[in-house]
Amino acid sequence: MSKGQTKAFFKAVNGQAKSAAKRILREELLDRNSVWELLCNGTGLEDGFVDAIIRASKSSVSSNRYISQKVESTFGYPPTYSGFFPIEEQIQFVAKRHNLNPEKALTYAQVLKALTLPKKAEGFIAMPWWKAIASTYGEAVQNLCNKVAQSRKFHNYREGKLSDAYVQLFEHTKRAFETMREAQRSDILVFPAQAGFHHIGESILYARDEFLLSTDNEFGADPIMGFTILLNHPGRMSQSNEVDMDLPGVEYAPDGDGVFSESLIVGFSGAEVEFGWRRLGYPYGDYGSVSGFLPACRQAGRSN
Repeated sequence: MSKGQTKAFFKAVNGQAKSAAKRILREELLDRNSVWELLCNGTGLEDGFVDAIIRASKSSVSSNRYISQKVESTFGYPPTYSGFFPIEEQIQFVAKRHNLNPEKALTYAQVLKALTLPKKAEGFIAMPWWKAIASTYGEAVQNLCNKVAQSRKFHNYREGKLSDAYVQLFEHTKRAFETMREAQRSDILVFPAQAGFHHIGESILYARDEFLLSTDNEFGADPIMGFTILLNHPGRMSQSNEVDMDLPGVEYAPDGDGVFSESLIVGFSGAEVEFGWRRLGYPYGDYGSVSGFLPACRQAGRSN
């Protein structure tokens, strides 16, 4: 979202909130005790506002605003990739790679496996909670870049430009990760996902609108999620004529000036994996947005 859009959004929300509050008091839609309880429960009130705004936004968007930003594609996954490995194996891969305890994730995975997958999901994945592997988000992304570079040929077009001045989580994805971390209480998150094919040929803006309209709580992948899928499944990228990864769950500022106007991508060319950035409104037939889905059992298996 641009600075102008952010300013307009704040103005619209503030205006509607004040109008709603005046109407509640004027029409006495809440009694005195209910108003007092709301005032005392600040966090709950804030969460309620957020949920209400999201529901209202979804209901007001009857179709994808970026319908022209989708192209036909004949690309698919490479023959070296046959889908996600069993979730237990992925959890052990992540635990070993980042020196994390796998026990809570393994327990939670058993709950997930009993559920019906969302329609677009291809299976379950495991990834590290970014705060468990670095002190800042940019450092966590660089950590995963280093892991990929150690495992195969890799070109990072954003080398030296992955500090928090350049990269940050898209709010929709940030909330999804925080919700899962709160529910799972684990440094390894497990959830349903798809590796890009189901959004092939869509611009990042188009895909983000699809997430907004989703009834399965879909959210865009960030580089940590994308690289972890790649590290857990080396065959996911092995040839040029395949669907590569858009990462709509992250915002990127190419000049490091706080203007987060772009996003990041992972592609394959010339026998090497490439990490770069992309404009939000351009669709490509050989790219698709990777995404995850909030587990329906996000409160199940919760432990301290």
